[in-house]
This record gives sequence, C-alpha cells and structure tokens, in this order.
Amino acid sequence: MSGAQIYIGNSRQNNGTANPLRRTIQNFLKNVFNYYVFNTTVSGRYITVFLPEVKNLILCEVMIFGTIKESSFELVKENKTWEDALYYCRDRGMDLASIVDEDTQVWAELEAQKADTPFVWLGLRYTCTLGFWFWVDDQRLEFSRWAPNNKTEKCDMSVAMDRQEDHLWYSKLDDKMFNFICAK
Repeated sequence: MSGAQIYIGNSRQNNGTANPLRRTIQNFLKNVFNYYVFNTTVSGRYITVFLPEVKNLILCEVMIFGTIKESSFELVKENKTWEDALYYCRDRGMDLASIVDEDTQVWAELEAQKADTPFVWLGLRYTCTLGFWFWVDDQRLEFSRWAPNNKTEKCDMSVAMDRQEDHLWYSKLDDKMFNFICAK
C-alpha cells in the first residue's frame, strides 16, 4: 500500500482522481490499523485510493471519521414558474438557491436528484436592462457550471439545473414549470 494516493472531492471524473490529492500513503504496516490524519479541512463525497500499477484494490475495514454537514437547501416538489418559485421560497422566509462554490453545487445536486422534473430552478436570473446574470440574494456570480453552449443571455431567462448526470446549468425561459430548490 505504500505509495497509494488518497483523493477526496466531489468529482467522479477519472474514477475520482480528478479530485485534489490529499495524501500519499507512506510506511504502510501490515496486520495493524494504519491511521491517516489530515491537517486541513477536507470535504467531498468521494474518496478514491489509487495505487499505481494495481488493477483492483479492495480495502476492508475502512473507517472514516468526520463531521456530518446539514444541507442548507430544500427541494420543493411542486411545479412552478421561476417567478412563482421565487415567491414561494420568500413567503416562507427562504430564497431560491444560490450556488457560489463547489460545495454548494454538491448540496444542490443532492437535492436535484430527488426532483420529479428534468430540471430544477435556481436563483440565477438574467437582467436585460443591465446585461448580466445575478443571484437573487445578491451573491456575486463567480462560480458556474454552465452546459456547453447553453448560456443564453436574453430577457425572461433564468437558470435551471439538470437533475441527472453532471447537474449542469441551462438557460430556460422562466415561464417553464419545474421543481425548485430553496435556500433555508
């Protein structure tokens, strides 16, 4: 096992090795428990242990310790237009979801997978007057997961996330009816 690499993150690309390399196993001892502690916060759904030149690697009795995080998002399984979804969330002291980084994208993906519609509304909308995309809670649009060739900058456009696969973002006319994600 010495030389094995531990990758932790939210990507399934390249069997998880596209995630950040967190540690290389050194001085592995047989027939005893080997403990590996990370000095920094590590977050991700996927843990990949990659041992170069080994076809199959089976790990037994693996224990992972950490802190369980609660989602700040809630899927609403009602079909609404983007504007009606926004009012629904706000009437309940919430807002449509803003995706500001990889972690919030992952939480939204977990909610989107449970949807009854092929897409779910997010809180991202295009303003024709000013000519840019904005999150309804005033967060800056610095992180994005646009589907290729699918960022349409026209009036009455909002963003819906695909509920399957890579959970990419699509520009959709905001009169379409989808489930939606509120931020608690």
